[in-house]
Amino acid sequence: AYEKVVSTGEVSVPLTIKLSNGAADTFTPSTDKPYVVVIEPVKGAGTKTTVKVATADADLNQIAVTGKTEYKVTVYTYEGNQVASATINTERAAATVEVAVNGSEID
Repeated sequence: AYEKVVSTGEVSVPLTIKLSNGAADTFTPSTDKPYVVVIEPVKGAGTKTTVKVATADADLNQIAVTGKTEYKVTVYTYEGNQVASATINTERAAATVEVAVNGSEID
């Protein structure tokens, strides 16, 4: 399940992103309202920014990122409004980040 990139020694780990807001609603991306998720390395082993267009919850599961890296995860509506961001440190195992979405900016 883990791919090891030999040239740099980077270890790929699966990152799962959960979108929620304070009212405990979970936001589910759809083909009508997709989300664009940008996973940007801040510091650590990872150097690659990942951009994912999510049209279903499954698109936010098991995204391959580099272990031992601090990432900034930013969520945008398809129109380009930023609705959430969070920071996560990945180690060498699967990670999940919960991103609190500001519901008023969704519509």
